[in-house]
Amino acid sequence: MSEPGAPPRSPSVLCAGFQALLAVQFFCACEGNLLKTVISQEVSFGGCWAGYLGSGGTGLVAALFTLPFILFSGWAGQLADRYSKRKVARAMVLIEVPIAAAALFALWAESFYVMLVLLFLIGAQNAFFGPAKYGMIAELVTDETLGRANGLINMLTNIAIIAGVILGGILSDGYPADRLSPGAAAVAIALLALAAARFLTPLTAQDPAVRCSRQPFAPYAFTIRLMRRDGYLFLLALGGSFFYFIAMMGITALPEFKDPSVLAIGDSEAAVLLIPLTVGIGIGSALAGFLMRRQGVRLTLAAPGTAGMLIFLALLGFLPLAPADSGRGLAAASYAATEACLVGLGLSGGLYIVPFLAAIQERAPAESRGRVLGFANFFNFVFMCLGALLYYALRQAVAIQTTFIVCAALLLLFALYMWRAVPRARARAAAAGAR
Repeated sequence: MSEPGAPPRSPSVLCAGFQALLAVQFFCACEGNLLKTVISQEVSFGGCWAGYLGSGGTGLVAALFTLPFILFSGWAGQLADRYSKRKVARAMVLIEVPIAAAALFALWAESFYVMLVLLFLIGAQNAFFGPAKYGMIAELVTDETLGRANGLINMLTNIAIIAGVILGGILSDGYPADRLSPGAAAVAIALLALAAARFLTPLTAQDPAVRCSRQPFAPYAFTIRLMRRDGYLFLLALGGSFFYFIAMMGITALPEFKDPSVLAIGDSEAAVLLIPLTVGIGIGSALAGFLMRRQGVRLTLAAPGTAGMLIFLALLGFLPLAPADSGRGLAAASYAATEACLVGLGLSGGLYIVPFLAAIQERAPAESRGRVLGFANFFNFVFMCLGALLYYALRQAVAIQTTFIVCAALLLLFALYMWRAVPRARARAAAAGAR
């Protein structure tokens, strides 16, 4: 039910409020991934900061980006319930502009450690934006439209990631000879996000009585109690988080494909490898949203998504790759085969994650949805941080491709666990509801 004074929820994903949210999310995701790509490329093989963090340094960069989500998601969830989610979202977009301006000066000065601090701040800004953004979806559209809305925002987010990664890879190729362009592009995109935020639909606060805790992890106590009563909701959060664990390991590995032992490619070509992955996720997300149009929010799509992810992770691990110096034809075939596997992996991942996202939003109580999504965000980024750190640890001992085999093995074990746990939790939740 809508709160008194709140606009009615729309049965269409084309409503003005949701379109404005899509635009804001697009520009925010694009700007953040542009800067993250520049840093990742410059700390990997051949970059101007290569060697600063050692082998697998992209894993440490990724872990640093996830840390704010672990620290601040509890507070973010409380704010999203206490205040209008539109107000929180607009404040976070406003903060993005000075961060981008600071990145402009840090990149111009070639200050690696200042850029790491700013990457942490970008993560913090995203952490506070997350619960407001995803909680807003359930306040803008009806339950019947929720699956499609999540599929659409996931698809557009991945298009934004592609744009940010491509632009970041191109600008990284010219850095540090051109020290101005990466930061200037980030500032321009942040200003576009700020302009789009003006059109977000006014919303009412869902629970103004919420008191914000002083300790960063204290807000999770409420959500943990809620999830102990609803074990199915906890499993939904866990299932969504494991996707981000696998995704972080894969995304962290791709910049290192320019290593001479793998494909021996340049910065822009390594960055472009993220395009087929994110295109696949976008297509899979849109397909999941379309299929849920008639079925409603159901987890049945997660099964083929899991199977597809297992197949393509294994292929990426065992695929015989030929670096550039092995001959033009072999190198081109290796690059194309890698791209094809990444499309399949992304499409499967989109089919997997969208049902989990929609199910969490649907099942969470309206008055505590922000806190539930804040906890889910916390969970997601704990798993992302673990994925980045595991990648870094593995790279001290194994080859880059072997990390994909490890991913496949871990996903198989997790899928077997969920196959047994989800039906039991769903049955217990149904029995409790009947009582």
